Amino acid sequence: MTPKTTFNLTGATREDLSFLYLESLGNPDTRRMHALLPNGQISIESVRVDLRTWYSGVLSLARAIDPDARLPKWSGEIDGLITKGFVEECRGVIEKAA
Repeated sequence: MTPKTTFNLTGATREDLSFLYLESLGNPDTRRMHALLPNGQISIESVRVDLRTWYSGVLSLARAIDPDARLPKWSGEIDGLITKGFVEECRGVIEKAA
């Protein structure tokens, strides 16, 4: 079983979210949830859609556990994370996990 990552999302930065997202991509137990990123067909747009979908799930789960949770909203700053370099990093994590 893969080790679990625990993290307090309150005050999370885009780098923190990037780390958690890449952890999710590289974890065999959670990789299958990233159906929008089939191996070999990764683009900036597919990562943007998958990351938004993933983060929406994170927010939903956090709010189900604690309705008063204060979490960062999606913003241009997070959207700015999705560069060609980040997409290549995602591709590398997926290939390594395969």
